Amino acid sequence: MLSGLLYPTSGKATVLGFEPSRRQPRFLQQITLVMGNRQQLVWDLPALDSFDLMRAIYSIPTHEFIRTRDEFIDLLELKDLVNKPVRNLSLGERMKMEFAGALLHRPKVLFLDEPTLGLDVTIPAEALTSRLTPLILVGTFALTLFFIILARFIWRLGLKNYSGASA
Repeated sequence: MLSGLLYPTSGKATVLGFEPSRRQPRFLQQITLVMGNRQQLVWDLPALDSFDLMRAIYSIPTHEFIRTRDEFIDLLELKDLVNKPVRNLSLGERMKMEFAGALLHRPKVLFLDEPTLGLDVTIPAEALTSRLTPLILVGTFALTLFFIILARFIWRLGLKNYSGASA
């Protein structure tokens, strides 16, 4: 509901001052959604081509796009993978590409819906000191060891974790 995919049956929710169900372009430009069972990358193309498509969709200035894209490629160790067709990537590699693609436009809110399907949590030490723009992680999930590791990684990057509890 907070991402705007579902409509509330009653009441009202706001995210960043917007009502998500109205799906206003200014709201959609500030959020991103990573789902374990859906993909935004074009299956038959290399991820780099899908990233270029996202640059056009979000009207990201070329210099900013290249800087952000390259930062995520380095951070997630994707250099040897970005030129392979997405269909030739393992599930874990594909999920890393999905994360990189979802964050290219530097959204303020990152929604996660079962995004960890096959995700490899081995991240280089340099990733923990990245200059990533702070995001808010919104999602509900069971706290398994994997999620604890993921939450620690995200927190150390300076991202905020919101579990749904009201402040």
